Amino acid sequence: MFSGIVEATGLITNIIKNNTDITMSISSTLSQELKRGDSIAVNGCCLTVINIDQNSFSVQIIKETIDKTNLKYLNINSLVNLEQSITLNQRIGGHFVQGHITNVAKITSIKQMGDSKLVYFNYPKELTPYIIHKGYITIDGMSITVIDITDSLFSVAFIPYTISHTIVNLYTLGTLVNLEIDIIGKYIEKFINHIKIGTQNG
Repeated sequence: MFSGIVEATGLITNIIKNNTDITMSISSTLSQELKRGDSIAVNGCCLTVINIDQNSFSVQIIKETIDKTNLKYLNINSLVNLEQSITLNQRIGGHFVQGHITNVAKITSIKQMGDSKLVYFNYPKELTPYIIHKGYITIDGMSITVIDITDSLFSVAFIPYTISHTIVNLYTLGTLVNLEIDIIGKYIEKFINHIKIGTQNG
């Protein structure tokens, strides 16, 4: 489990691809805090640390994750957002994030608002029930509040701190990002559907 507060960015230093998975090496200051078997969010994807060197760590990405995320588009020297899994005594600065990517979305517009940025993303229609005005959404591992929403687009605002401490400063038109919807919305939907089924059967 994560909080959606990016701790650091990492630089991809090596990528090994085969038919079933990808092994990726990432250089980061967080390497000194990690150990084998730890969970770490890479652009919001929950991955397992499989090896650690002095200044870098390696993760293995299975086919399902490759197919559903933007990790397959990364190259050597790409930067990624990183967050270690939270502990029980840790304050939650964002919201509960699982690290299970729902969909990939494309940036359709970037508007400068002083030192902040208003960014618009497209999204698939099936996510409509879960993306709400002023609700949480996770973008490349960042917990962020939805500003506005239409039938096919939603927008969020990135403040200067987030821009300078994450990969947001690299975002351009057409950039593909990882989305994770707020899991609470899914639980509520399942609960309501369960009640409806019970009422119909009763």
